[in-house]
Amino acid sequence: MASSSLSLESTGPKYAIHKPQYTFAKETAADMGLYTKLPEDLQEVDVIIAGGGLAGCVVAGRLAEADPDLSILIIEQGPNNYAVPDIVHPGLFPRNLHPNSKHTLFWQGNQSEVLANRRPIVPSGGTLGGGSSVNWMVYTRAARSDYDAFDAPGWSADELYPFLKKFESYQGKGSKDHHGFEGPIGVSSGTFRGKRGEDAFIEAATAVGYTEFEDLQNLDKNHGTERWLRYVAPNGRRSDAAHGYIHPKLRSGDFPNLHVLVEKQVVRVLFDENKKAVGVEYQTNARFQANPEMQVALQAPKTVRARRLVVCSAGANGTPLILERSGVGNAQILEKAGVKVVEDLPGVGHDYQDHHLTLYAYRTNLTKRETLNGFLDGGIDIQEAIRNNDELLGWNSMDASGKFRPTEAEVEALGPEFKAAWEKDFKDKPDKPLMIIALYLAYFADHSSLPDDSQYVSMANWTAYPYSRGHIHITGPGLLDPIDFDVGYLKDDNDIDLKKHIWAYKLQREMWRRMPIFRGELATSHPKFPEGSKAAVIEKADGPIFDGEKRIEYTAEDEKAIEQKIREIVSTTWHSLGTCKIASREKMGVVDPTLSVHGVTGLKLADLSVPPHNVGANTGNTAYVVGERAADLFIKELGLGQQARVDSPVDDGQAKGYSPVADEQAKEVGIVSLFNGDDKKNKQLPKTTSAEVRAFLLDFDKVPSWTQTSRLIKNLVVHRSGSQEIVAGIDAEEGDIINVLSAQVGWADATIYINTATHFGYQGGAYGFKAQHWWEFLPLDPRDASKTRFRHCERMSGWSAFLFWPRSPLHSWLKGLFDGFDKELKAAVEEQNSSS
Repeated sequence: MASSSLSLESTGPKYAIHKPQYTFAKETAADMGLYTKLPEDLQEVDVIIAGGGLAGCVVAGRLAEADPDLSILIIEQGPNNYAVPDIVHPGLFPRNLHPNSKHTLFWQGNQSEVLANRRPIVPSGGTLGGGSSVNWMVYTRAARSDYDAFDAPGWSADELYPFLKKFESYQGKGSKDHHGFEGPIGVSSGTFRGKRGEDAFIEAATAVGYTEFEDLQNLDKNHGTERWLRYVAPNGRRSDAAHGYIHPKLRSGDFPNLHVLVEKQVVRVLFDENKKAVGVEYQTNARFQANPEMQVALQAPKTVRARRLVVCSAGANGTPLILERSGVGNAQILEKAGVKVVEDLPGVGHDYQDHHLTLYAYRTNLTKRETLNGFLDGGIDIQEAIRNNDELLGWNSMDASGKFRPTEAEVEALGPEFKAAWEKDFKDKPDKPLMIIALYLAYFADHSSLPDDSQYVSMANWTAYPYSRGHIHITGPGLLDPIDFDVGYLKDDNDIDLKKHIWAYKLQREMWRRMPIFRGELATSHPKFPEGSKAAVIEKADGPIFDGEKRIEYTAEDEKAIEQKIREIVSTTWHSLGTCKIASREKMGVVDPTLSVHGVTGLKLADLSVPPHNVGANTGNTAYVVGERAADLFIKELGLGQQARVDSPVDDGQAKGYSPVADEQAKEVGIVSLFNGDDKKNKQLPKTTSAEVRAFLLDFDKVPSWTQTSRLIKNLVVHRSGSQEIVAGIDAEEGDIINVLSAQVGWADATIYINTATHFGYQGGAYGFKAQHWWEFLPLDPRDASKTRFRHCERMSGWSAFLFWPRSPLHSWLKGLFDGFDKELKAAVEEQNSSS
């Protein structure tokens, strides 16, 4: 989800979100392989990734996992995002909308008559991690029919489902078959939910005919509401692509061939005489210079070579501009811009798409601690909130939303042109919503202009599948040349997109007037209805205002007022998409299903420029899927010989510092016990069976140190058979995944895995380090299940683990728990052995 144009456009109200006024101390452990200036000895690599956004980080991380010897260079135009407070704390995300933000790009569109002569601004990620570092962190998935409509081998919903599950570590409700639980990107509720606002939205939607679903993100469910999750870890930290895929590798020291160059802009891709991509030309980003225009003018571009592959991953706005500056694009546009044509490819920059957003504000009886407004109006001291690990920092203000479709009567009322579009594109596709409507418990415009001290919040409406199209093109060969950017909002034939917004405005208003938190409508954010209108804005109320099932009456003049307001405020959701789509040349495509650019070799694309059609969801999820699918394609094409692995508490069982017991010794026993890594004290236990040890494992929660849960633990979130439950204690069951959140140290959390078939233990830490402690069963003979080796292992990765993790109160509790369990298990096994 994205920002309102109210906050960003030059013609709109004054921008109100407070400018960041503090700095964050640098971490003591620097990322190895991260530079602002490329080392002299690093002028050629195997793979160059032009753009370190969401998908670029995914591709780089997976390629590095598949082959650590592969030299990879990410070139990112923005700064490093590691541990930046405005990024890692979800509650501070609106601060990235400030015009002075170094982490966000602001693309200004052409002036548009249909938008009340405004020049809309479209933000996008401008830092490592791209949009995942600055977006609104809303977890939603596209519909099954969205991916099937890609109409390309390897890109159907069924073919993409493994990648949908691969990247996520899901901690919500729904069937476990629909989600992933071991990926690098956390999906949870974070540390706070605005319960009264959440309940009010769900109940109001139910009252007007929309069902609440447990899991609306299984690709098939639609036409209802859900208590939304977010890309936030249980410890309350944003889960972005750079912190998930890149920083742990850079900081571990285990991936010396992974390199990241920040604050540098790729000017163009370099081609040889055979139109093979062989490198890129780049310059220092002017935004990080004292005198940007002079600095860029005086800089000599630098080059770096790619031995095997160049991947453009600069986003739906950035990638087409790089291609055009490289000579790949519509020949007429290139020639006019003074760029030599390498490949005439008219689809580049064509068919720009976005979801169109409108925001409406409402007065409530909520308290400031039930909204995010304290971080926006200066009412909460941010430094103090960080020091105290304020639970609001782990919240994005959005707890409830829904995917909405009109009734047959409403379709008829919207006119024959709308009905024709509905029957063509929606009626027989029940998984496709017409509009997304979401409640944000925050007010994103100028707080000083509010009429009173009540808590005002926002209702967001956006078109799931807009018909309008735009374009984005260069006008010259340089980075400082203006761009030709037509966002295309509300330019479709027959005003179908406008009619969608009119319908959604009426629907969300009906919902609001039924909410128990309703105390009025903010007049400046609503249409200016004619005097005496029955639809007039009610600025103050003592509670909900509605008359049974009766709806608000609107006249033709009222409809015109709604239309005018929509044209004045409709804006972006940051969901730019489709400017270099997967399709044939004849269909204005730019890449084939393997993401190879038509007409050249050695050049791939991997970002949201490639989807050929829009998706009815926040596009961050689709960007992760594109990244994972692209990585899989590139790994196979480069012959790296394996699928990129997903980190888990157990890799191949070969933990550092531990050696398997010799097979000849192990053949004589059912289980060999390794306690605390001391091979010399290992005892052969011929009478102890693996089943008996597994039974003891499932009783681990009976160990006294477990039951003495201290004040250090904020909560335990148990994932059991696809469900989620917050509990004070636990009766362990096979297959449980237990997330433990520290009450005192916000950056520390842990996951306990109970899978006695393979491994049992915990993983703890955060960001650049990871600590693991587990027991595992390893088969000695695949033909004889009774021959099993039982080992105890520990591991830390990232040298900062040794600095931070042992000092964490959560670590102390876990260590006490599992040290106690070690002793109990060892005593039980040895007693059983001696008695036999």
